[in-house]
Amino acid sequence: MAFAHAGLDTLDATSRDEVAKHPDDPKAHLTRARVLQMQGAWDRALEEIELAAARGRHPDVLGQARAFVYLDAGFPRMAKVELDRVLARPTRSVRARLRARPWPGSRSAMAEAAARDFGESIAKGPNASPEQVIMQRDALLSLGKKDDALRALDVGIERIGHVVSLEMPAIDLELELGRPERALARLDALAKTGPPNPIWIARRGEILDKAAAAPRRASSTRRRSR
Repeated sequence: MAFAHAGLDTLDATSRDEVAKHPDDPKAHLTRARVLQMQGAWDRALEEIELAAARGRHPDVLGQARAFVYLDAGFPRMAKVELDRVLARPTRSVRARLRARPWPGSRSAMAEAAARDFGESIAKGPNASPEQVIMQRDALLSLGKKDDALRALDVGIERIGHVVSLEMPAIDLELELGRPERALARLDALAKTGPPNPIWIARRGEILDKAAAAPRRASSTRRRSR
């Protein structure tokens, strides 16, 4: 979980930097909201969503974002209200990104349904967004399906492009799955898409340090067990 914590720290710094650089960009505020949601800062996440709304982000995207904040915070009825509003709008695309169905009683059944619907929307919808991909990933992670969540991120990257808000979570999942080499390969590929980024360089150093420390810890454990 140390890797996940390091990744969240990186996302936190990156999202704060993007909002400071682009205060009128609704996507920057929505990405910041997602990071705050991951930190459990529900009220601040909702505030960032409202800032994105004031800057013209699409109501469907905002409704989905609010719904998942409410769901994570333990308010499923409020989440359903938000998603019902999305479903009620005539401009919805690909079955409104979530099926107009009675919600099952269990959280896991809701997550299964959400993962399927977001996946279909990302694959077939005309305006797939990073937020949709992250929501699908969250639904899969809530079910303990880390490999499926990583595949969902890869599908999103293929559909949308190499954006930091998708690449960094993919790197974190590679590390949680015990694959630092693949995490480094992803980070190196991301570094080629733009000018040198000190946050990415620091992240690479963290991964290398932890990967080098792992064999030393294993060797020390073996010696103590003799």
